[in-house]
Amino acid sequence: MQAKNKLRIVLLLFTLVTYKTNNAQLGGGAVYRFINLEPSARAAAMGGSVISLADVDLATAQMNPATLSKIHNNNLSMNFNNYFKDISYGYLSYAKKFSDKENAPIFSSQIMYMNYGQFDGYDPTGIFTGKFNASDMLIAFSAAKPLNDKFSYGGSFKFIYSVLEAYVGTGIAFDMGGFYNDTAKNLSMGLVFKNAGYQTIAYRNTGRAPLPFEIQFAISKKPKNAPFRLTMLLHNLQKPDLTYSYIDPQNRKINDRGEFVDQEISIASKAFRHVTGNVEIILSENFQIRGGYNHQRRRELGTAVRMGVAGFSWGCSFKIKKIRLEYGSAAFFPGYNSNMFSVNLNLNEFYR
Repeated sequence: MQAKNKLRIVLLLFTLVTYKTNNAQLGGGAVYRFINLEPSARAAAMGGSVISLADVDLATAQMNPATLSKIHNNNLSMNFNNYFKDISYGYLSYAKKFSDKENAPIFSSQIMYMNYGQFDGYDPTGIFTGKFNASDMLIAFSAAKPLNDKFSYGGSFKFIYSVLEAYVGTGIAFDMGGFYNDTAKNLSMGLVFKNAGYQTIAYRNTGRAPLPFEIQFAISKKPKNAPFRLTMLLHNLQKPDLTYSYIDPQNRKINDRGEFVDQEISIASKAFRHVTGNVEIILSENFQIRGGYNHQRRRELGTAVRMGVAGFSWGCSFKIKKIRLEYGSAAFFPGYNSNMFSVNLNLNEFYR
């Protein structure tokens, strides 16, 4: 692939990974934003994050460690995302409960690897210097413990390792989450403080940068006797205004001095950029259909000429014998979708 095309892809990826917290170029204010990418097909299908649901999807622990429970004991989750062009990433997690006591903690380990592909290197004079690779890795450990039959809490420790040609960076991060689940009312809620941490080793010739800290809250409700469940997620609560200033080329405004002025964004639009909504249609225990909408993604990445389905996502889950297969697709802007595939196994079922 030509160097110019590679550069375009890298710039595209940078935009996609940093869209979540843009505010006056906020996207450039933190490193290792790949750790906020969707870890599972379910999360991809539901708009980006799942923190208020605790069922067989083990990958929810990466988004909110408090959702870990005894139903995840000896479960394995394998996930792969064919992101864009030759950029891809994978996520693997496993959970184990080491005690038979009802309120004993459960532990989980996770590995995420992101591959940006191979690049052609050139020096400032344009002389070819050889090919190089770029990749990121996350290794995490999580634990959760129930307080009673409705409340649980949990935390995660994350180690981050990034290699961009000869530039190496590392970091550590911590998550803390709480989870409430009222099975009698089919109501659940989640709260998580994500990526509180520190860049331990900065990239060469750069200063240490902050990590993409974020606060999320979500509520899920399944109406009585209804075959669907609704979820509303509020993300980036640590920063009220997620918009950034820019001049709208389709609707330019000029002040008294003849200068172009920034686009005015309403309070409602600013508020809704924090909101992601989704629905799961539960046709049976072994088959579900999912859909989501991320308003900030649509406003930040949709084009003024043609929005298309930017911000929308969809997917499904079905179980064949002992294997649960899932698919999730997220639209960023016309012609560009990410596609994620997940395989979830309860290893206990193979021992029976």
